[in-house]
Amino acid sequence: MKKFMILLLAIGMLFSFAACSNESDTTVSGGLAQKIYSDVTPVIVEGEKVDLSMWTLKGLDSFNNPVAIDASEVTITDGDKAIVLGSNDGAEKVETKDVAVTTSWGATGTLKVVVLPVTEIEVDAENAATTEYFAVIGTAANVDKAYKNGLIDKTGVKVTATYIDQDGKEQEKVVDNALVDFSISDTDWAGGNDKAVTISYAGETDATTFKVDIVTNRVETLTVEVAADYKPIASASTALDTNKFVVYGTYQNGQKVALTNDVTYSLDTAYNDQPASKDYKAATAILFSEAGTKTVYVKYAGAMVENGNRYTSGSVTAVADALKGLVVKVNALTLKADYDYSETYPTEVSVEAEYNGKTPAIALVAKTDWTLSPLTAKEGLEAGDLVTFTITPTSTGKAAGLDPVTFQVAVGTAYSQNAD
Repeated sequence: MKKFMILLLAIGMLFSFAACSNESDTTVSGGLAQKIYSDVTPVIVEGEKVDLSMWTLKGLDSFNNPVAIDASEVTITDGDKAIVLGSNDGAEKVETKDVAVTTSWGATGTLKVVVLPVTEIEVDAENAATTEYFAVIGTAANVDKAYKNGLIDKTGVKVTATYIDQDGKEQEKVVDNALVDFSISDTDWAGGNDKAVTISYAGETDATTFKVDIVTNRVETLTVEVAADYKPIASASTALDTNKFVVYGTYQNGQKVALTNDVTYSLDTAYNDQPASKDYKAATAILFSEAGTKTVYVKYAGAMVENGNRYTSGSVTAVADALKGLVVKVNALTLKADYDYSETYPTEVSVEAEYNGKTPAIALVAKTDWTLSPLTAKEGLEAGDLVTFTITPTSTGKAAGLDPVTFQVAVGTAYSQNAD
C-alpha cells in the first residue's frame, strides 16, 4: 500500500510540472526565437536614443520554450530614432514607452523603456567655435541640406535640458549635441548679420541665444562641362548652347553652381596666354560657322575670392551639316483603280531631302533621285481601298543612302498621308 501511494504521488508531481508555463523554465532549448522580451526596463531622458544593449534580451520559441537570442540578430523596428513624448502623451509626466523589435526571420517583440520628460532647454553659445557662415547660392529652400543646416558647427555650444525624474523632481543634464537639431531659416541663409540659429531638443526650442553672421559667398574656381552629345551643326547662325556648354562656379562653402549671370564668351584666338585681353561677348554672339574644333574662352564678372582666376575655357566640335531624311509631300492625289506610273510619276507627289541643321531642304528629281513603287495597279481595286506607296532614293542621286519613306492613298479620293 505504501508503494502504491508513493507511485501516485510521483505521477501527481509529474503532471504538476507539466502544467507550469514554460516561460519560467530556465532551460534554454536550441529552437528559433519567435518572441522577444526583456525583464529589464531602462530609464532615459526624453530626446535620447535607445540601444539594444540597455536590455537583457530573452527569446521564446513557438512552443514558449526559452531560447537563446543574440542582440546582433535583433533590430529596433523604428530605427535609430530619439524617443520624444508628444503633447498627447502627457506633457511633463514620466511615461513608459514601447519599443518594437524584430529579426530577419520575422520574430517580434515589445521592450519597455521609462522616459523622463524634458520641460525646457537652456543654450550657452558663448564659446561657439563658429559664428560666421557663407550664404547659400540659389533659392535657399531648394539648396541641399549639406550646404545649410548640415554645416552648422555645434562645437562649443552647450545645451542643458531640464527634465522630471521618477520622483517628480526637476533635474538637469547636459545634452549630447549629436541629439540636438541646429538650423537657420531659409530666409536668413540668404545673408546678413545676427541671424538666429534655432536649437531644438525633445520638442523644446531656443531661437534667441545663438546668433551668427551669414557672409557673402564668392566663387573660388571655374570649370566648364561640355555635354558628350554636343556637336553643333556648323552654320552662319549656329550659336553656343549654354545648356550643353555649362560654366560652373565652385563657391567658398563648396557649392558647385551653374553660372547663368555675369558670364561672357570668346572665340578670339589672339592673346592665348592673356585671356583678359580677348573680346568677350554674349553666348548668342558666339557662332560656329565652320566645321571643326573650337576653344571657347569664358570670363566670369561676378564676385570672386581674392586672387581668384575668373577665366577658363572648353572645347566644342562643330560638324558639317548632313542630310537627315526624305520629306514626301502629296498634293490632292486622286488615285484611280487603273493607275499606271511606269512611265510618268504623278506630279502631285514631290520629294525633298531634309538636313539635320539649318541648311534648306533640297528638291529631288523623280527617277533621277528617287523611285516610286508600285508602278502598276493591283487587280480588283475599288474606290476607298488603301494603296501603299514607297519612295526610295536612287543609289546615284542627291539623296543616296537615306532611308525610304512609305505613305498611303485611298482609291478615288483626294486624301493622302505621309506615313513616315
